[in-house]
Amino acid sequence: MNTLKKMSYEEAGVNIDRANAFVNHIRTAASKTRRPGVLAGIGGFGALFEIPQERFKRPILVSGTDGVGTN
Repeated sequence: MNTLKKMSYEEAGVNIDRANAFVNHIRTAASKTRRPGVLAGIGGFGALFEIPQERFKRPILVSGTDGVGTN
């Protein structure tokens, strides 16, 4: 039997509105660093960056991060 109580983000101390505002702040700052090779913008739990094909066959650099609420 699972005795763990489900908790809301708010009960866990997460303020979704403040988190979204912070992401928008990061999005603005990150957009200033955009360069060729970036395959997508901020928003997911990872990033894709294309590496020059002169040295590799279809290389893509993938980075990821874990976020609040991930089980």
